[in-house]
Amino acid sequence: MNSYVSVGYLQPGPSRITPGDLQVVSSGRKADCGRMPDWHYLSDVSLEWPLSIDLSGVKQDCDLPDDAEFGVVLSWRSDRTNLRGSIPVALVSDGENLLTAVISGATLGGTLTVEVVIVLRKAGTATSPLAPSREGTLLWSRTEQVVLEG
Repeated sequence: MNSYVSVGYLQPGPSRITPGDLQVVSSGRKADCGRMPDWHYLSDVSLEWPLSIDLSGVKQDCDLPDDAEFGVVLSWRSDRTNLRGSIPVALVSDGENLLTAVISGATLGGTLTVEVVIVLRKAGTATSPLAPSREGTLLWSRTEQVVLEG
């Protein structure tokens, strides 16, 4: 059973951010059905995750002004090595956003968890009391897993 949990601020509607399919590639082979065939720790892993964002709709849903800014981060973690990393926070642009990363195979193993999050970078001016107002406020996230070995 899913239950709604109030985070204390407005969040964008589910139709405002549309994630594409996460592409995971290693040694020229793509992950298939959440599994990476024949992966080896000497093989780096490339990630590509497209996002389509209705920026004006996000601002409207969150009751934020036009000068509000959002950031997007692609991060990863490996359950075998307990190592994690991320790309630097990038500004969100209206429409298509493509997040990419290359991860050294020596830092990976087991299951690779990849997460993309959209955060508030700047609330702007004249926000409403229910609008998110703190820098770094989590507005949206999505997580995918790929089994590399096991």
